[in-house]
Amino acid sequence: MKNVFLIILIFLFTQNVASQSVPDQYKNVDQLIWVVNNLDSTIIGWEKLGFDEVTKLDTVSVHSENSGSSFKVLCAKANLGGAQITWIQPIDQNSIFAEFHKEYGDGVMSIVHHLNGQKDLNREISRLYELGVSKLDEITIATSKGDINYVLLDTYQKGKYVLGLSCNELDQNYFSLLSNYNSNNLVLSQYAFAVEDETQVSNYWHKLGLPRIATSPITLRNPVYHNERTDFKVDLGWQFHGTIPYEWVIPRKPPTIHMDHIRKHGEGFHHLGFDIKEIEPVLKDFKEQEIEIISEGAWGEEGKPGSGVFMYMDTDKYGGVILELIWKYKEN
Repeated sequence: MKNVFLIILIFLFTQNVASQSVPDQYKNVDQLIWVVNNLDSTIIGWEKLGFDEVTKLDTVSVHSENSGSSFKVLCAKANLGGAQITWIQPIDQNSIFAEFHKEYGDGVMSIVHHLNGQKDLNREISRLYELGVSKLDEITIATSKGDINYVLLDTYQKGKYVLGLSCNELDQNYFSLLSNYNSNNLVLSQYAFAVEDETQVSNYWHKLGLPRIATSPITLRNPVYHNERTDFKVDLGWQFHGTIPYEWVIPRKPPTIHMDHIRKHGEGFHHLGFDIKEIEPVLKDFKEQEIEIISEGAWGEEGKPGSGVFMYMDTDKYGGVILELIWKYKEN
């Protein structure tokens, strides 16, 4: 047991050292750009989960630097318990968002980080270019209050999400009007991905300045897949470079909902993890909204420090992203 604790301490220490060398802009996620087929049904779905901090921008025009043309999308801003979201529903089919949706379906396309001004943004683009990262596109969303700009980097194939950069203050103003409030008091605790093999992904992000993905198997208690007891196995990988950790789930023995997601959407963003203080009130509310558990289990020694319970909810139908509830044992 002492060896286990020693390994954990070494792991946390090395992650802390690695995070100190990460460029400051990557220590916080500004927002997720999330592409959906039906914006209204996505908003309604997450409202059922207790999230109603949403501002609809309705139909907006988006200009692409690559093509020199503009296209229409439906757009909304949201705060899901601490996760800032820009929802995009493509209208015109000749757009970067329509292309993403055609390839992957509903889901998170980009993780966006905010920089302090155009000079810092240009400097970061140059640094990444020297490391072999090119622009996917630079887009400008024209809203009623002004323009919002994003630089999208060509990182999806190797990194499993599009790295986005922005220095736009108007975007910050939109999000400042939205709080972390939600009716079930869910607290964002992880951004999570599903991949078949994390090795090349880890090497890629490390090359760009982020920590390697530190991976280890996890022993689960009472794993359940779609209401059936099973013995599925996954490895968990972590990056702790920011205020909210990145979890990388690697299915090792199916059936798992993570492999289901990979088959449907491809490798990439899988779920938002939320900590909860009490299980039953949240599950009661979700059941009343006809939102079921699709997979669950536990870890650690039941009733002991270091143990907990996880439940994945059936939310893929609300935009291609799963919601995970996480309860951690705490002594009274």
